[in-house]
Amino acid sequence: MRVFKWLGKKSESQEEPEQSGPTSAEKRRHYRVFLKIPAEIHLAPRQSQHAEVADVSASGARIFTSKKLALKKKVQLDIFASGGRSGEKASLASYVARERPSHDKDTFSYGLTFMDVTNKEQQAMQELLHAHYGIVFEKPSEKRRHYRITCNIPVTYAAPEEEPREGIIQNVSLSGIRISTKEELSRYSEFELTFSLVPEEPMTLKAFVVRSQKLKSVSAYAVGLSYRGLKDEQEEDLKEGLSFQMRRRKGR
Repeated sequence: MRVFKWLGKKSESQEEPEQSGPTSAEKRRHYRVFLKIPAEIHLAPRQSQHAEVADVSASGARIFTSKKLALKKKVQLDIFASGGRSGEKASLASYVARERPSHDKDTFSYGLTFMDVTNKEQQAMQELLHAHYGIVFEKPSEKRRHYRITCNIPVTYAAPEEEPREGIIQNVSLSGIRISTKEELSRYSEFELTFSLVPEEPMTLKAFVVRSQKLKSVSAYAVGLSYRGLKDEQEEDLKEGLSFQMRRRKGR
């Protein structure tokens, strides 16, 4: 699951969401996880329609709705917790910045830009997404570009011509993985990782260590790795596994 870059407060005068991270060509290669978060669009007092959030960042969101929206239309987006539209929610003033392609003829897809969102509103949205959907926002200095799914999944890692060792996945995304190990791993050392995001469907990926640090509370190390030479079919398996983990978190 991608971790969103913090873009700060947006001005009403801005007409397009700020784009960050990879170029357009890179975005074609790095798939987004389909979230399907329940939402509601308020067009005017006592006028609203159901929607689903497919992608969200600190500056805007992509939604699906069954009714057509006018471009530049000011709306209020309510993002709901996993309990549904009657429970906890985060509300964000937005406007319809662009229409996006939809594969379903009965569904419309739009990119929304948030307007004059306060720090308190941003914090409420982040806390809701983290608590109910496992989505974490990072600051730009941490240079993350993808959804990051928090989890607790066994993993084996093996250096070339060495016996596999065991660890635990702490979080995983389309660009890398963080695991806990009993030993420190040298930066840039390479490993084959084997794990299952979908039960009984193991995948093996090559990765190299980008950081390793001692955990204070336990006798273990937190190790961040980036994938190396990821093939298209492996990326598809990761995408499917991340989506499965998201659905399981939401009880679907």
